[in-house]
Amino acid sequence: MKKVLAVTVLLCTSPFAMASTNSATCSESLEWQDSGFEMGSKGKAATEFYALAKQCNGNVSQTEEAAFVKGYMAGIQTFCNYENGFELGKENASVPNVCPKSMLDEIAQGYKDGKAHQNRRLNDILSTDTVGIVPRYNVPFSSGR
Repeated sequence: MKKVLAVTVLLCTSPFAMASTNSATCSESLEWQDSGFEMGSKGKAATEFYALAKQCNGNVSQTEEAAFVKGYMAGIQTFCNYENGFELGKENASVPNVCPKSMLDEIAQGYKDGKAHQNRRLNDILSTDTVGIVPRYNVPFSSGR
């Protein structure tokens, strides 16, 4: 009985359950501003709004859309910074094309510095003195006698 209840709760709270609900329930249960902030702070495209709206059968009010945009713009402010650029550069990941022009210099500089940091680190590793280290495949095998 507990398993059936747990499965029922899981199904009802999953993202897929939202797609089958009516638009009023979907609109009430979705925090549009929070969803926008989450998308923006992760560097996702603003078009993610349409995927969320689709879950609500496309029935989204202008107020809900405005709340999403407000949250998204606040999220972008937290994403498009030097620190995130540095991390993306270190990981050699691409910078998503979501930052406003006013913030491009900051994230681009972080990316450039992160990439340079990673290149220096790799050069240090490659230039480390390995004299005396014998590769495993050059070790003679014992005959077992």
